[in-house]
Amino acid sequence: MNLRLITCVFLVVLLQTPAWAQLSNCRRIDSLSRVLLIVKNNDTLVINTYNALAEAYAATNNNSVAALYAQKALQTAQKVNYQKGIADAIVYVGLFSTNDLAGAEKVIKEYQKALSIYREIGDKAKVIELLEIIGSYYYRLGGDKGYNQALNYYKEELQQRKAVARDTAKIVEAYERLAELYSYLEQDDKALDALAAADQLSQQYDQNKINNARLLAKYQRIKNLEQSVQSANIIRVIVVFSIVLVLMAGYILWLVRERRRAHRALQKAGITLESTSIFKIGQFD
Repeated sequence: MNLRLITCVFLVVLLQTPAWAQLSNCRRIDSLSRVLLIVKNNDTLVINTYNALAEAYAATNNNSVAALYAQKALQTAQKVNYQKGIADAIVYVGLFSTNDLAGAEKVIKEYQKALSIYREIGDKAKVIELLEIIGSYYYRLGGDKGYNQALNYYKEELQQRKAVARDTAKIVEAYERLAELYSYLEQDDKALDALAAADQLSQQYDQNKINNARLLAKYQRIKNLEQSVQSANIIRVIVVFSIVLVLMAGYILWLVRERRRAHRALQKAGITLESTSIFKIGQFD
């Protein structure tokens, strides 16, 4: 293998990595197009580049061109019997199929073929990814049949992820998907078990971040409760103070009325307040 071909192999692998995917899709497509011209005599690299171009164009929502490259990849891979290229192309072709019931069922059948290929070649990462995708298609079909099929794929996905044990966050998501499906199937105990497993695993995953989030939520709740209590106390004080004022005002009015009544009674009796010694302050001796 000459230096030029080695460089092309490196570029094809690099252009399919997540780090490169962060770059501008236009730059990625341009680079892949140049690579395609260089590797045109190597079927495997051509197929990988076609699939990478399908992914790149799909990221720009140019589905028609993406579907074209996916079909080219599939046809070329089938011609040379490149199994991984066939499976990858099947996945990309499925992305651009119709979303109606018949279309979904057809995509599932094709994805099951790709899944078999990934199992045969031992690509565990692709197996896990496709188990989740097929499960999501069955989930969208709905009904007991769809949900039960989705459950089977999601359960195997979870087992595979736990066996690999690389991405705790993905395992948590898998448990949560199972919990949701169990709830649809009215298997509440299993749904609760799945949620409990997800919660327990979440506590181990990025522990500091989770603890901080929980503490923040806890203190926010306490703060909100304190504000509510303070508001309630202020309202109580205002209400009590208002009641006291009303009672005092009523008592004062009652005293005034009674004084007037007593004054009128004394006047009728011909007694003035001045002539009554009891009303003369300091004159009790």
